[in-house]
Amino acid sequence: MLLITVEKTLNILEITSSAETIDQYSRLINAISVKIEQYCKRDFEYKENVSEIEYLDTELVRIPKYPVMSVSTMQIASSLKLDDLIDVDFFRLTNIQQVFVETLLGYGIIQATYLSGYVLPKYEGVATPTGGTIGDYWLDYTGMILKQLDSTGPDVWLTITDILPLPETIQEAVVEYIYWVNKRLKQKVIGIKEKSRGYGYEGSTMVMERKMPDQIKEMLEDEVNYG
Repeated sequence: MLLITVEKTLNILEITSSAETIDQYSRLINAISVKIEQYCKRDFEYKENVSEIEYLDTELVRIPKYPVMSVSTMQIASSLKLDDLIDVDFFRLTNIQQVFVETLLGYGIIQATYLSGYVLPKYEGVATPTGGTIGDYWLDYTGMILKQLDSTGPDVWLTITDILPLPETIQEAVVEYIYWVNKRLKQKVIGIKEKSRGYGYEGSTMVMERKMPDQIKEMLEDEVNYG
């Protein structure tokens, strides 16, 4: 899972694109993307989720994974085992993280099925992509418009308004993190491999610290899920 495309990263960092750098930075971006998601306590990728949420005398249910784009079902559990779920007849999404439901009295658990997260565009830029796969997303920089490849014909990109692209600040945080790592190594990253205590780089004994740099934390301040 990459929170920014390799091509965009190499372009920003002014690094020559090659089979070697694409492979190396793909692995590095993936490692940093996972680290950022863990720090933010978020799952940024757009997909369907099912969450069990505790409530106590309320009409508003807070969805843990956001931004929420749509909610398909809300079901109240008749027991803590969730073996008997009762459909909620009326509910509506009030914002990207909250659902209004019928009054829920006492303590209980409600199960929500919903679509949430951001689209991670496979294509970005001004030029219209070609040769994509049906369902691919493209962030058209001419107007920052999100489009999806449709099945009605070749290269038919339809504007999508009910899904959000990944915020630019998150992508910028990934690039800043890479820049920080490269600076710490005092050389370009030449590879990444898993180690038992973190991530190490081939040709170097340097290990990526578990603690996230303060400047990256500041960039992600608005994206952290404080629960």
